[in-house]
Amino acid sequence: MEIYRAAVPQPKLPASQTITDHHVKELRQKARKPSVLQDGLQCSFYYHQSHCHVPDLGRLTPEHHVIVPKVDGFPGIRQHDHFCVRCAGFLNIRKRGHYYFYTSSDDGSFLFLNGHRIVDNNGCHGNRERGSHRKWLEAGRHRLVADMCCPASACP
Repeated sequence: MEIYRAAVPQPKLPASQTITDHHVKELRQKARKPSVLQDGLQCSFYYHQSHCHVPDLGRLTPEHHVIVPKVDGFPGIRQHDHFCVRCAGFLNIRKRGHYYFYTSSDDGSFLFLNGHRIVDNNGCHGNRERGSHRKWLEAGRHRLVADMCCPASACP
């Protein structure tokens, strides 16, 4: 398995700001080029979040982003408590088959695959692991998003 973050530049729009089929084709071509992918996950940090339960991070504005090779600690973090983090990228499945996914967190976390929540480890609790049901995945890229919050000094 490999994890990638897409870094596709937006096409220049005409004065009318209408996206045509040409613009869509241009984006698809750029997305297929290996040079527009970067190894790792883009992690977005949200500070002053004191929740055991993960809020809808898609509705919040992150303070900053970092690219990390894997989710292991919090490189680039600026505040060590009362924060949430969303790490997103693409999982490249080389061989189709059944897969299981897990999170381990001290307080709330979710794992999403292709827009569907597959692991729910939410709530106020000590460190615990939760897993997904068995998932059938075809070979290819799959969108992976991990959300997690740390309300107190429990997180490094």
